[in-house]
Amino acid sequence: REDEEKSEENTRRQNCNRAHAPGSSESSGCHEGESMSGGGGDKRERFFRALEKEDVKTVRWMVRHGGMSAVRPYSDEQLPPLHFAVQAGRLKSLKALLESIDATHSECAGWVDVRDAGPADRTPLMLAAAGNWLDGVRALLANNASLTATDAKGRTARDYAAIKKRAEVLRVLDEWQLSRVANVELVDEDEDAEARRQKRLEREAEERGVSVERVVAEREKREVAERAARDAGERQAARLDSLREALARDARSDDVRACAQEFRRDLTIKDAPFAVDVDPAVWRCEWLHTLTVRGPLDIGGVGGGGSSTPSSIVDSGTAQSTENGATDAERDSAAGFCLPDELLALASCAELVLRGLRIARLPPGVFSAVNGNDSSEQLGAVLKVLDLAENQLSDLPDTLAQLPLLEVLDVSGNALSSLAATSGCAKLVTLKASRNRLTTLEDVDVASWAPRLETLVLDGNALEALPSEVGALSNLITLDVSNNRLVALPAGLGDLNVKKLQRVDVTDNPIKDRRIAKILEKGNKPIKELLAYVKKTGTVAGDENAGSRRRGGGKAKGKAAKKQQQQQQQELSGDDSDSAASSANENA
Repeated sequence: REDEEKSEENTRRQNCNRAHAPGSSESSGCHEGESMSGGGGDKRERFFRALEKEDVKTVRWMVRHGGMSAVRPYSDEQLPPLHFAVQAGRLKSLKALLESIDATHSECAGWVDVRDAGPADRTPLMLAAAGNWLDGVRALLANNASLTATDAKGRTARDYAAIKKRAEVLRVLDEWQLSRVANVELVDEDEDAEARRQKRLEREAEERGVSVERVVAEREKREVAERAARDAGERQAARLDSLREALARDARSDDVRACAQEFRRDLTIKDAPFAVDVDPAVWRCEWLHTLTVRGPLDIGGVGGGGSSTPSSIVDSGTAQSTENGATDAERDSAAGFCLPDELLALASCAELVLRGLRIARLPPGVFSAVNGNDSSEQLGAVLKVLDLAENQLSDLPDTLAQLPLLEVLDVSGNALSSLAATSGCAKLVTLKASRNRLTTLEDVDVASWAPRLETLVLDGNALEALPSEVGALSNLITLDVSNNRLVALPAGLGDLNVKKLQRVDVTDNPIKDRRIAKILEKGNKPIKELLAYVKKTGTVAGDENAGSRRRGGGKAKGKAAKKQQQQQQQELSGDDSDSAASSANENA
C-alpha cells in the first residue's frame, strides 16, 4: 500500500510539473510566445511559472496589477492557483496567495475553500491533508480554511487524512478543531491583523527601497486626498441638485426645464433666437455632455439663413436698426454678442455647437485654465467638438491649443483673418474655416496639425498661396481650397499621401497652370496624377514664375519663345492703333 501511495504521489507531481519543466514542448511554446510578444509572454503561463519557482514578487505583482487571483485562472491541469501551489508543495507561493485573500477578506472570505474543477470537488485543505503537507495545512488553517467542507462524496479534510493514514496531519487538524470548539484562538485576531499590516508595510518598503515611515506617510497623504476628493464630489453633486431645481423652476425655455427635471445630458435647441435673446438658463446647465443651439443665421438649419453670408446680414441689420432708433438690446444683437461667463462652467461638455447666433466674442479667459489645477471645473477639459459656424467672430482665443482632446473645429462663416490660434492643435481631425477673411496661412504652424488631420476646408476666403507644409498632412483625406485667389499650388502638396487623399478641390481660383484644371476634370480619380504633376511643377520658395513651368527640350522652348514674341508684337501694334484712334477722337 505504501508503494502504491508513493507511485501515485510521484505521478501526480510529474503531471503538475510537466507543463513547466525546462525543455518541454509546453515550456518551449511559452518562451516562444514571450519572444513574440516582446518578452511578456502569456500572462497565465507566466503566473503559474512564478508559482512553481516561488517567485513571490512576480506573484504579488500579477495579483495586484495583472488581473490574477488566488482562484483564477486555472492551470493546464484545471487547478486553481491555490490547488496548484498545494499540489506542487510551494509554501511561499501559497502564503503569497493567502495574503492576497486576506487583503480583501471582506469581499473574498470564501476563496480559501475554493473547489477544483475536477469531479472530486476538493478544497486546498483536502489536497494538503491527503498529501501529508503539514506546513500547507497549518497555513490554510491560519487563514480560516474550513474543516467541515465536504467534497463530492461527502468527505472532509480530516477524512482525507484518515484514509491516507496521515497521523501528524490528523493531530494538527484535531488540535485546531478543539481550539475552535473551545473558542480559544491560537492568535489574537487584533494583534494578528496588526502584525499582517506591519508585514505588508515592511514588504512594500523593501520592494520600493524606502523606509517604512515614508510608506506610512504616503498612505496617510493618499487617504487624506481621497477623502477630500470624495467630499468635494459630494458637495458638487449637492450643488448640481440645487441648480437643477432652480432651473426647472425659473427657466423660460421648455427645453431647459425638461432637461433640468429629467437630468438629461444632451440639450438641443434648433430654432433659437440670436444669442442675446437665448434663455440665460441655457448657459448654466453645467451637467451637460452635449449642448447644441442653432440660431437664425445657421445656413441649412431650422432657422435657415439662406445663402447670404452672416456678415452681409449683420451689416444690413445694423443699418436698419440705426435708422429706426432701436433699443440697446437690438443694437447689441446687431453688433454681436459676447457669450456669458457662465458658459465656462460647462466642465462636462464634450460637444459644443453654437451656430448662427451672432456671437462676436467668447468669454474672457476661455480655455485658459484647462491645464491648471482646476481644469476639471472649466469648459474645455473634455471638449472634443467645437462648432461656432455662422457667427461674427473676428479672432479665436490664443488658448485654443490648450484643449487636450479637441478633434473637430468648425468656424465657417465668421470674420476671421487668421488661424494662428490653431497652431499646436495636434489632435484635430477636422478643421473647417470656410467663408472667412483669410489671406494667408504663413502665421500658422500647419505641420502641428499633421498627426491626425483628415479634413481641411478653407473655401471662400482670399488665400493667395498655400504653404508647402501642407504636404506634411500625411493623413489628409479631403482638401478644399476652392474660391480663393490661388495662382499656383505649392510643390509640397505633392508630398501628400496619395493612398489616403480622396478629394482635392481647387476650383474658382486664378491658377495660371491650365493643365491642373484639365487633370482635375478627369473622372477617374486624378489625385495621383495631380500630386505628381504639382510636385514637379509647383511653386517653391523664391520662385515666382513656377506656376507656369513646363517640362520640355530646347525646341519646345524655342517655339514658346517665338509664340510669346509674336503675341507681344500683336499687343504693340494693337496699342499703336488704339492710340491713333484716341488721338483722332480728341482732335474731333
